[in-house]
Amino acid sequence: MQPYPFLETLFRHNVWANLQLLETCKSLSEEQLQSTSTGVYGSIGDTWQHIVRAERS
Repeated sequence: MQPYPFLETLFRHNVWANLQLLETCKSLSEEQLQSTSTGVYGSIGDTWQHIVRAERS
């Protein structure tokens, strides 16, 4: 039995969500990945860097 089944569910969901986002972003151009918008964390590329760095630490 898993000691923390809820944590496993959360980690699995995180992987699923990241893969969904990555699949969507694969169709974007470099210009789209680097564009910014008001009220967001930089560009989509910046956001991906943030996600990867946060999950790596």
